[in-house]
Amino acid sequence: MGFEKDLGKALKLIRDLRLQAIAEDIDPRALRVALKVAIMIDDMNAMQFLTKDEEAELNQLATAIFKKTLNLSRNSGVNIAEAD
Repeated sequence: MGFEKDLGKALKLIRDLRLQAIAEDIDPRALRVALKVAIMIDDMNAMQFLTKDEEAELNQLATAIFKKTLNLSRNSGVNIAEAD
């Protein structure tokens, strides 16, 4: 499977996690802390496998996706937590 396809699947997993948390009436603050812990663990693991250049490239890609998603949300009125 290609990177782009895997990235799309991964983004949908995160969206679905947030929607599941809403459905289960999980305190948003608790989900926020859990996501931050997950990022910290992922950062620690990534340091073992990625070069600084690779990490910088992934950060640029994530920022570009975030900005695109934010712009789409603002222009369409779609809630980004629910967008496909």
